[in-house]
Amino acid sequence: MVDKCKKYDKLIGLYSMKYTYIKIIISLCAALCLSRADIAYPIDITPVKYRIAETKATEEPTTQPITKKEDLDKKPSPEQEPDKVLVLKKADVSRIGAKSSYEEFAGLRFAKYFTVAQRVEIYQEARPIDSYILDAKAIRYLGQNGRIRVWDTPAHYRSQITPLFTRAYGTQFTLDNPDDPSGQVAQLRYTLDYREIYREYHPKWPHLLWSHWDQHEVMLIHGTQIPGINWYYTVNLGYRYSTITEKNTDLTPTNSGYQNKHTYLVNLAIAPSPQLEWFGQFEYFKSKRPRSTFPYSPDHVFWRTELRMKSKDLKTSFIPSFSYSKDYYWPFRDTFQKYEVSARIGHDFNEKLSISSQLDYVLSLRDEPDNNAPDYGTTPRPIKDSAAYMGFNNKASYNIWNDFYLQGGFDFAAGLNMSDFDNWGTFLGIEYYKPGILRANFGWNTNYYYNIEDFLNSVEFRVFIFM
Repeated sequence: MVDKCKKYDKLIGLYSMKYTYIKIIISLCAALCLSRADIAYPIDITPVKYRIAETKATEEPTTQPITKKEDLDKKPSPEQEPDKVLVLKKADVSRIGAKSSYEEFAGLRFAKYFTVAQRVEIYQEARPIDSYILDAKAIRYLGQNGRIRVWDTPAHYRSQITPLFTRAYGTQFTLDNPDDPSGQVAQLRYTLDYREIYREYHPKWPHLLWSHWDQHEVMLIHGTQIPGINWYYTVNLGYRYSTITEKNTDLTPTNSGYQNKHTYLVNLAIAPSPQLEWFGQFEYFKSKRPRSTFPYSPDHVFWRTELRMKSKDLKTSFIPSFSYSKDYYWPFRDTFQKYEVSARIGHDFNEKLSISSQLDYVLSLRDEPDNNAPDYGTTPRPIKDSAAYMGFNNKASYNIWNDFYLQGGFDFAAGLNMSDFDNWGTFLGIEYYKPGILRANFGWNTNYYYNIEDFLNSVEFRVFIFM
């Protein structure tokens, strides 16, 4: 996560450890006893499409020849009709190959109209280069005895290279009609998400050890065929309420160690054919700190679009995408903007081997006309910082046995206006994927920041049940 770099917007608060452990135990029990997994943060669901059941060439036809006139007037039985199944898909950056999405399944249906889902994720990750660059520039202005701080040596930059550690647990309930005769998707989902994020702002704000998030999300999903043109669409309308508390913060009147967010989500996807689909996403949230001494309430706007194209045999995909976000730190005039452009190519060589490559360009802009650091007096010292980098990520997946997949990868990222955090990385992992039942991932990442001679190792563990 890129630091938005307004110190008042960085303090986000926490509950007691006792309460934390109780919730972790409840979530793990739900994962083992109820189960079905899903992501609780913004769900990227792509178009609905019809999947016609195929008959192998070696199989005998299931229908008998029609020899009587009265048989011609009979309607085919359900067994004789093609099996049309509406399939929801969810994009996942970890998906390797021509398929950029995992299929959605009904989950564990404990009643006719209700399903339950569960996911558990524990992972570390390196922050993107633009985040490191902006932090390195911002730390200089935080002040040291009212003066600009010296922060320009490899030792300083090495202190920034620490993994972002996240523990996340989520439970999802879905209301739908599995026997809907209209052949469309209509679902109402409620997701309870709980997560803890450690050392999110280290070393810029070293006293912020970890933050605790409680999120409640309601999402309406509808997908069907557009009459007359045989295109398929999916639309998601969602609302998420988040409370964020923080441990070991300086509880100043401005920060108060607590905030809440009201987030509104809209996703739309349209698929003219299995080879082509367009996806668009919009997100807006208003953040408030009700315990602060003045009405500090930043706004965030985000939108993203991508075009998913596949070859005729569906074995090769090309996905260009663009996203833009802007944060307004009201009542200040400070803003943060981020542009991301990427192009992803995936290919399935056969049923066992798949590869993916992605090229990224990222530009982050921070504008603080109201800044008064380092002495925090009455004289403003406007700041305009930027960070840009390009990254190249490559991954491969090989089905080694039954539902087990060995995964590996290599990536490289280089800053365009500051090279100290340039790095290359490797990835090695294993995935168990049983569609509709279980998906589990375990992986190890290594990044080497060669200009400051520093290594960063991180691990990830994710479990999705009945997904």
